Order: sequence, then structure tokens, then C-alpha cells
Amino acid sequence: WRLLSSRPPTQKMAARVCAALSKSGVQIARSFRKNASFFGASRIGILKSYGSTARFMSTEPILVPKVNNIYPVSNFKEEIRRRERVATTWFPYPVYSLEEFKQVGTCQLASAVFQEPLRVDILNRVVLWQRAGWRTIARIAKNRNMVSGGGKKPWAQKKTGRARQGSIRAPHFRHGGKAHGPVQRSFAIDMPKKVRRLGVRVAMSSRMREGKVWIVESEKLSSSKTRHAAAVARQWGWDSCLFITGSSPDKNFDLATGNLPNLRAIPAHKTSVYTILKHKQLVITKEAVDLLHVHLLRWAPADWKMKNLVEIPEGCAQTLSQ
Repeated sequence: WRLLSSRPPTQKMAARVCAALSKSGVQIARSFRKNASFFGASRIGILKSYGSTARFMSTEPILVPKVNNIYPVSNFKEEIRRRERVATTWFPYPVYSLEEFKQVGTCQLASAVFQEPLRVDILNRVVLWQRAGWRTIARIAKNRNMVSGGGKKPWAQKKTGRARQGSIRAPHFRHGGKAHGPVQRSFAIDMPKKVRRLGVRVAMSSRMREGKVWIVESEKLSSSKTRHAAAVARQWGWDSCLFITGSSPDKNFDLATGNLPNLRAIPAHKTSVYTILKHKQLVITKEAVDLLHVHLLRWAPADWKMKNLVEIPEGCAQTLSQ
């Protein structure tokens, strides 16, 4: 800091205040907003800030330090993921065997995932966002540029007694193009990722509140026959069931449930609010529970992709499955 002794007292005060600002050197002192006479008898304010130089209402600029990294973290993505983590408590829940129809143990479920308060507004926003992304135009209409023909001027501009025309494919002509017709476009809208994850948590909590959530040890079946899977679903009383599996579901289970209209199986990374609300029952495997906890509570590293991994990264799954 180079402060000349020949500077007026007002500039010295401005230099001291500038040194007391944020490390980035681009924020205005709050004291100046509250009391303009803080700098002295004359009014002095910051006009522009270019990184390391802040130009005041004075003859000479006052240098301020330039800090590129205000928050000294090694990985900004990891810092953002750390701030997104959701605090939660845990509660025990029974785990059943799919084919034996009995309880085989318990697992710990997160209250932030399965006991969220009902938010109809969040569910409505997320469902509208999903359906808007699926919406498309069935068939576009041809305008006057797309219709074949009409390149020649039909008659002369003057001395015909008729209205001037430039093409026989104008919208007011027979076989002409459509004016302002439907075109291929995207109806998708933006939705924050935090709201998307909150919607999944609220949807799962609503099914848990209704008592229509089952946690099974595994989705493996002894037979790949469709009638075997239908008998298992009938025994459990599942007439409209969504089955959430792990990253690599069992082959027999896929073959057996592929033709059942009342049972749909999806991997954990494809879980959505629309599919949960569309089905009455929700069945989740223990592996899918761990994957959902890691994803919805934001415990995984920033570069972790749930759909690209077969197993949960070491140190990320903090559920207490037994």
C-alpha cells in the first residue's frame, strides 16, 4: 500500500476505508451509504472498480488488493455439493423377502426422504415441468415458403384492373400456405434441480404416509415366467405398483414383469414424481434405497453419476442397512 503523505486527509480516510473493504475490492462500504460524511467534509464515492484498481472521485487512483479466490477451496463443485447436503434423522423400517412374503430384517430410512410434509404446490410444479418436456407438435403446417409453386408473379402489377399479387401460394389463395401455423418447437420449461429433488422426496413421503411403501431385500425371482411374477404381485396385493430397482436389475425380473400392465420397474436414477404419483404402490429394493439416499441427500461427490455406476461409491452411502 503506497500512501503519499502529501495527500489530503480526505483521501487518506478513503484509503483506510478501501483497505477495510472486502478482499475482492469491489464492494462499497456500508458506512458510506448510511453516513456520507464518513469520508470527511467532502462527498466521495466509488465510481468504477476494475479488479485491483478502484477509481474514486479524486485525482489519483487508490490501489486495492486483488484476490482471485475469495473462498480458498480446492474444488468448487465439491464445495457446492457440500452446501447442498440435506440434514436428516433416521427411522427403522421393515425389509421383506419378495418371494417368501415375510419380514427378513430392518433398514434405516431418512426422514428427509420419506417423511417430508405434503407440498402439493411442489408436486404440481414438477409434474408440469415433466409433461412440458414431453410435449411436442404432432404435425407442422407449411407456410408460403414451404408450399411447392408460386415462384412466378401471377399477373402484371398494373393495368389489369385486379389487385396486385406476388404469388399464388399466399395464405389467402387456394392451395396456399398456412399463415401462423404450428411449427416444431420446444415446450420445455426450466426447473431448479433442488425443486426436482424435493418433488421426489415429497412424492415418496406421500406414499409412505398412506402406508403403501414396501422395502424388499432384492428383486430377484426364481423364474422368468410372467405368470410367476403376476402371482407374486397378486399375493402382495399390488394392483398398480412401481418397482424401483438398483443400477443392474435381475434378468429374470425384467423378463417376468415386462408384459405386466399393472407393474412397472425402473432403475433408481429414473425415479420421477410423475411415475410415483401414477402408481398406487411403491416397492423399493435395499440397493435402490441407498442410491436414492445418496442422490436426494447430496452425499455423493460432485462427479458421481448414479446411472453410470453399479455400486455406490465407497464412503458415500451412510445408510445403516441391516
